[in-house]
Amino acid sequence: MQNHGRAGVAAAWMEHEGVVLDIGCAAGMFSLLSKGNGVTGVGVDISPLSLRQAKKDTPGFDFALASAEQLPWIDRAFDTVLMLDVLEHVPCESKALAEVDRVLRPGGRLIISVPNNGEFRWVDAQNSLLFALGRKAMNRGGEPMYHRHYSLEELKALMPPSFRLSRQRYGGLLLFPLCGYFTMLTDNINMNWLSSFIRSVEQVDFDHDYGLKSWHLMAEFIKEG
Repeated sequence: MQNHGRAGVAAAWMEHEGVVLDIGCAAGMFSLLSKGNGVTGVGVDISPLSLRQAKKDTPGFDFALASAEQLPWIDRAFDTVLMLDVLEHVPCESKALAEVDRVLRPGGRLIISVPNNGEFRWVDAQNSLLFALGRKAMNRGGEPMYHRHYSLEELKALMPPSFRLSRQRYGGLLLFPLCGYFTMLTDNINMNWLSSFIRSVEQVDFDHDYGLKSWHLMAEFIKEG
């Protein structure tokens, strides 16, 4: 089983060639999955370390250091914008989505993934005291990236007026967040084989739709007008 998670779903939802902006691209998984299928574009992230890895793993794709709230591109520059596990972290949701609206052409698509406001939203490694103490003990520095959780209705309410919901997908329940706790440890002690196994378990849970109880939510919005 391929452990592609949200990037795998986004790649499967790409129905045509176009210019894509991947906001919060991390190590460039979407670009890697899309290589050779006619998709072009650029990935942006606020982490220089992640961008170095993305450039190494996906030669031929462009990557840039930028934040979701200040995108260095002209209006209507992209056919598709991705925000995969990004919105829950940004300081100002409305500002980030206004930037998406600005750089996305009419008829273009926003594909977004967020933690769902579901049954087990309280089981979140990113929001736990354990996670914060672990970062401190390992001298990782910085504040933990707090996760907001959204229902579909809450997500729709945040969108610019011209954005229409096209489709949505739920996935994962309890195994998904619990795996986050374990990989927090195994990644930091470089037990890559164990991290890979845990992520395969995470993927199994992610592939099941538990409806409104789900841990995870993905949605596609079309920009009209």
